[in-house]
Amino acid sequence: MQDKDIRRLFQKAEIQVCPEQKRILKMYEYLQNEIDKNENKKQRKRTEISLRDILWQQFRLIDKTYVIVYIMAVFAGFALMVFLQRKVRQRCYH
Repeated sequence: MQDKDIRRLFQKAEIQVCPEQKRILKMYEYLQNEIDKNENKKQRKRTEISLRDILWQQFRLIDKTYVIVYIMAVFAGFALMVFLQRKVRQRCYH
């Protein structure tokens, strides 16, 4: 319900009954606050996304070239360490 709809309903009700202006404003503010609360609840429900989903979407969107190059460099470094360790052991025992 929008602000215009609420005002229109109040105008129709005023024709039938003559309430005090203070009560009209108080009720109008109360209804507007309730409508805002309900809209905020709906928006909060829509925006709740789990951390896992956020991270998965970020992973899907990133450029994976640097990640792949980094992983390959780590494996190459590990392979080099293993190779050098074996070479050193061979020299020590011969």
